[in-house]
Amino acid sequence: MASSQCLELFKDLQKTNSWSMIENVRTWWNSLYDMLSQAYELQIKLSQWIECLTLTTSRMKLLKCNTKEWQHIKYMLYLLKHFKNWTETIDAISESTIYKLWYTYNDLFDHLEKQNEAIREFELFFSTEL
Repeated sequence: MASSQCLELFKDLQKTNSWSMIENVRTWWNSLYDMLSQAYELQIKLSQWIECLTLTTSRMKLLKCNTKEWQHIKYMLYLLKHFKNWTETIDAISESTIYKLWYTYNDLFDHLEKQNEAIREFELFFSTEL
């Protein structure tokens, strides 16, 4: 399949699902979460598209995620979901006070500390899997 056909396949995927690919943007809050979430939801279709690209360029097979990599993406989504919820909450608040921001800051760090402790508990698993 020619690369133009692969591009058309990708465009068709976007049309049939009424979405466009989300990119990670440093200055856009939650873009990493949104990008990973979309990729996770569309992993089968993305895999098909990458398979199509692999027919034209063998290097493209490096883009295809295996099962363990999808599991890591799922964990990253779990980790980032808390941040997404807070950024959306802060964005919806008309008056962000220092108290609200301080509470948010503490909650986010508590979340990270809990995740760090959980990772330590399963250190053997993660050290072999990551």
